[in-house]
Amino acid sequence: MARIQEREALYDVAFDYLAQVLRATANHQPFSPERGLEIIGEMARIDGDEDPLLIRAIHEDHLEEYPIYHCVNTAVFSIHLARRLGRNEADICRAGLLGLLHDVGFARISEPLLYKEAQLTPDEIESMRRRPLHSHEILISLGASWKWLAHGAIGVYERKDGTGYPNGLAGDAIPDISRIVGLVSLYEALIHSRPQGEKFLFFPAMKWVVKNEKNGFGREYLKAFLSLFTFFPLHSFVRLNTGAVGKVIGTFEEQPMRPKLQMIYDAAGRGIAVERVIDMREHSLLHVIYSVSKDEVAEKIDEESRSR
Repeated sequence: MARIQEREALYDVAFDYLAQVLRATANHQPFSPERGLEIIGEMARIDGDEDPLLIRAIHEDHLEEYPIYHCVNTAVFSIHLARRLGRNEADICRAGLLGLLHDVGFARISEPLLYKEAQLTPDEIESMRRRPLHSHEILISLGASWKWLAHGAIGVYERKDGTGYPNGLAGDAIPDISRIVGLVSLYEALIHSRPQGEKFLFFPAMKWVVKNEKNGFGREYLKAFLSLFTFFPLHSFVRLNTGAVGKVIGTFEEQPMRPKLQMIYDAAGRGIAVERVIDMREHSLLHVIYSVSKDEVAEKIDEESRSR
């Protein structure tokens, strides 16, 4: 337990580091990318789908200070996707650091705009889309040894088919590291709360990425992405065709639509008193209908507690 807590604490360390970076940048003061790389190196030593940092980055949701949470989550996701793609240790850490600092340009965006809940005007959208240019300018000032980081940041929002921004790059003009971070940054934004929109459940988010970005990143990246996050990530909740609800406790790359579940509610909506685990690969008549939000499950538990 202590070891798990120690690993989870790295998330908060990364959060505090990035908060300091953004404050320093806003005040035109220097910051240490070396310290960021040290933190990422520690994160990268944690391997496996049960990485507590990965579970936290997927499931925790914070609207307050969302720019920082977005970057920390993207760093965690980037480490895992780079590893899934077979990149070497140095490139895995580089991907993680780019994930952490790719949106350092947030420091040049006013808080009223960052947290505006109403629809953005065309001028405001353009201001937000200049963020990669701000990030590049900030990171290029770190010196020659960090040019790769600056070039990576300006490519994160570019797309292989030329539909991205700010420069409309296409194909191999976009660095590999930018594609890695760009893909997970997109997914991170979809599954977490933002001022301008509701977050997606996991299954619809994955479907959206596959449908809308199939030409934006390339087959290799999407295949690794799908195998990493799956349609139903660990610790997410799903409803079956019977009406029962279960928590995902195991996923299988060869059968991503048939996870292993710890059942939470039966078909009648009653809580499961005795622990019951179902491996859907062994139950051909069962299938997942859709994802269920953590809030919906929590409300159901609370409702049951009050009725006792």
